[in-house]
Amino acid sequence: MLNDLISSITSYNFSMDNSITSGLDFHQAFVYLMLRVIFGSVFFFQAYDKIFRIKLQNVCYEVYQGSKRRRIPDWFSDVSIYISSYLELTGGFLMVLGLFTLPLLYAFGLHLMMIFVAFGYLQGIWDMKHVFPRLAILVLLLLLPWEWNTFSLDYWLFR
Repeated sequence: MLNDLISSITSYNFSMDNSITSGLDFHQAFVYLMLRVIFGSVFFFQAYDKIFRIKLQNVCYEVYQGSKRRRIPDWFSDVSIYISSYLELTGGFLMVLGLFTLPLLYAFGLHLMMIFVAFGYLQGIWDMKHVFPRLAILVLLLLLPWEWNTFSLDYWLFR
């Protein structure tokens, strides 16, 4: 019985013409929606805190303290922090809506790569507990079939 369930899930042929409320179609679409909204919310609220509560000037100051011994120019840190923060804010919001999902997933992938390189350069051993779960969800969203992204503005505007 378990083998039948597994084979039916793995061999299911999702068609855009099927009703989204039928069995596996709904569950697959819900899984993608859940992951996408969680992923976007995490980035959005992190950026919201950095921009509106902590203030970007204070974030820049903290980064300066760590980057001075590595001789990273202040302007480079400033530009990186501002671009990163606004990508997280706007990209996270658009991910929640499901608008421009695929280009944003690639942009967040580049963003996470830059974070891994930057923190690795600044501090060889660093705590990845906040970054690694985002990477895991990002990889999962990129590996899941795109057709599952039916609860999104992308699906309704660009299908």
